[in-house]
Amino acid sequence: MQAHITDPTMTRRRSISRFQNAWSVRSNNANGTNTVTIAITDGTLAHTLGDTIAMSNGRVNVAGGTAGSSVTFPTPGMATPQFGDVILELDLTNATYSGEYADGEFTLSATSP
Repeated sequence: MQAHITDPTMTRRRSISRFQNAWSVRSNNANGTNTVTIAITDGTLAHTLGDTIAMSNGRVNVAGGTAGSSVTFPTPGMATPQFGDVILELDLTNATYSGEYADGEFTLSATSP
């Protein structure tokens, strides 16, 4: 993941970022349900000058659903995929330089029980 800060003097130091339709699942699972899970595997986005942005509280959801570390939904079939969002909290307290912050990473996993 990358973030680009344009105004490092801002007073707001926490941000909730939502990436709409960041994932999709197509499935013909006979069991009738699928689950998508998020795990933050590297919660630090770094600037080349040493500043950082901390990424935490990764959540996923589907339209109208409650966001959580995982979401379970009915099998959508192969014709129309189920889309979902990724929601991340970003702590900008240690981001004092403008520019690109890189290297943060999260993993999405889709399973059918």
